[in-house]
Formats: sequence, structure tokens, C-alpha cells
Amino acid sequence: MCIRDSLQTINDSSLAVERFVSFEPDLLVLDLHMPTPDGFEVMAQIEPLVAADSYVPILVLTADITESTRERALAVGARDFLTKPFRYTELLLRINNLLETRALHSQLRRDKAILEARMREQQANDQARAERRRSASRRIEAVLASDRNGTSGDSGIGLQMVYQPILDLRTGEVLGAEALARFGTEPQRSPAQWFMEAAEVGLGIQLELAALRRAAEGLPLLPPNAFLSVNASAETIRSPAMLSAIDGLPTSRLVIELTEHERIEDYDALVAPVSRLRSRGVRLAVDDAGAGFASLQHILRLSPDIIKLDRIFIEDLAEDPVKRALTTALVSFAGDIGATLVAEGIATGPELEALRSIGVCHGQGRFLGDAAPLPFDPDGFAHLGGAPEPDRVTD
Repeated sequence: MCIRDSLQTINDSSLAVERFVSFEPDLLVLDLHMPTPDGFEVMAQIEPLVAADSYVPILVLTADITESTRERALAVGARDFLTKPFRYTELLLRINNLLETRALHSQLRRDKAILEARMREQQANDQARAERRRSASRRIEAVLASDRNGTSGDSGIGLQMVYQPILDLRTGEVLGAEALARFGTEPQRSPAQWFMEAAEVGLGIQLELAALRRAAEGLPLLPPNAFLSVNASAETIRSPAMLSAIDGLPTSRLVIELTEHERIEDYDALVAPVSRLRSRGVRLAVDDAGAGFASLQHILRLSPDIIKLDRIFIEDLAEDPVKRALTTALVSFAGDIGATLVAEGIATGPELEALRSIGVCHGQGRFLGDAAPLPFDPDGFAHLGGAPEPDRVTD
């Protein structure tokens, strides 16, 4: 007798195995003493058909209660015994218990399969992540080796720098330039991705300092009094290698622009390195001012020499009274703490005029000049013209 969602009975034990395969029962109720094959033989034939991690319970019906019969039946797969004669309610109870056990076993089997699949997926992800890290390390090591060998400019795989002018918005004079890294190697990715990848594989400081050294090569091509702004993470600023990297440079013309690859948890650990840089004449700039809480923290805790106004304030500045009020407040704030305010991302003439009208005197952006190799073309800034007088507040 086989029980599943429906009930099937078999009187000819020679058909038991065939029916087991076709019906795939959840439970078998089997008489031990039958004509050939008997219950022992049927269980022996069925046992190899059940997967090792599966569970198909067999309830044995027998009038033989000897210990040897029980042991033999258990050895070939029986899970429970019911002695003849038996009550119908007892039979239902035994069947119900065995089916519940099978259901739990099946659920456990499914959960195990899901867990194993997740583990395989996690293992594959870990392997892929490790391979990505190895690939990233190889790429960045190749860039660093090219830089060390002095072949970055002609190898096609190295680090190259372009410079975006920072101008006096009133006169068009070049006050400085921000050095921006470019990577000519495959696969193509943004400079930010290169530096983030380098940080992830423990090469962030080396790559940032290589960019600083490469950027400093452009100083002789800038106007004599113009400064050079170079990006660096907090980790690099804290590194003793930073001080070695600026040895021999005209540090009074050097600005370190703090980037944020990771959240700064301990400003106290950053204050002393910044002070050491300042003692050598280096100035500090904070990027993306006003774009988020982190940049405001940088300003409050580090007292930067240059505050770079995020483009979010500049777009639609002429039409948005809230942005205009906030930008005007930042102009005043920068003046009060002795910092220089530089507007970033100036993209149009109206944006430039709006900034001029509220007293922002310094800026950069594609309308003023795209990032490009040095030297700058002086005629490229002729379109700026003269600046109007800033708005004045009267009583």
C-alpha cells in the first residue's frame, strides 16, 4: 500500500518496485510476510532507489514481534512498526507522524539546497572579487612602474595630468590650476574609479603621491605666482610619505585639496599632519562645500585656506533666491575666516555673471577653461570680459 496525495494499493508484491518508481510515494505501508517477494525483499529492492539525502518512511505491518524480525526490518529500511491486529486510529496516527517527519525532512533538504546554492554564489562572488582585486593591483602596479620609469607620457598605460585653470572672475587672471589625473590604459574608467580601486587594494597612497609628483612637473608652466591644487585623501595626508613627496617643491605654491574616499572618523588624527604641511607653506582646500555634512565638518574642524563651492549652488543661481542667499552667506563666511572661496563647475555665462554680482571672485569650470595640458593659452580667457560691481545691501 502506498500513500501520497492519493492512495494506491497493491496486492501483488512483485509490482511493488515498479509502482514505487512510477508513483513516487511519500510513505509506504508494507506487510512483512507476503508471497515472494516478501516485505524484506521489497525493502531491499527499494532501498537503493531512494536518494541518500531523501527520506521515504516505511511503516511495517506484522504479527511477528520477535527481536530478530525487528532488527532485520530496520536493517533494510523500516521506520516504524505496527503489530497486528491494530486499531484504525493508531494506523492513522502512525501514518500522520511519519508524513510530518518526511515533510520536515523535505523542508530541511530544500533549506540545505538553498543554503548550498547561496554558499556557492558567495564563493563565486568572493573569487570574482579576489580576481578583480588582483587585476586592479596589476593595473595600478603597471601604472606606478611606468611612472617610476619615466615612461608614463609615451607608454600609453601610465599616469598623465591635465590642468583646469582657476581664475580671478573679475579680471580673467590665472590664479592657479587644479591638477587632474588621466589614465590611458584599458579598461577605460573614470579617474575617481582608479583612485578608489587603488585604495581598495592598498595602493591608494602610492597612486595619489605619484599623481602629486606628476602634477608638480607642470609648475614651471604656470604663471609665476599661480598655485597648483592637487587632490589627496585623508589617508595620504596622514602618511609620512606626503612630507617626503613635497621635499624640494615650491610649497608656497602648493594646495592640497582634501578628497573623501572614506568617512573621516578621527579629525584629531588629521589636524597634526595638516599643521605640518602648513608649517612648510602648503595650503589646504576643502572640496564640494555645501554639498553635504562631510564638507561642512571638514571646514569646521580643519579651517581650510580655500573653500570650493559645489556646483549645486551655482546652477540656476540667478533664478533661485535660496541658492543666492546661501552663496552670499558663504562669501561672507569665507571672508570672516580668512579663506578664499572658489566656485566650481561654472558652465555658462549667466552663471558667471550671477557669481560676480554677489561678490564671488574666484572660480573654475568649463566655461572658463577645460582641463588641458599646460601651458594655458592666455587668449582662451578673453571671453570673460570685465566684471560688474557686486550687489550692495543698503539700509
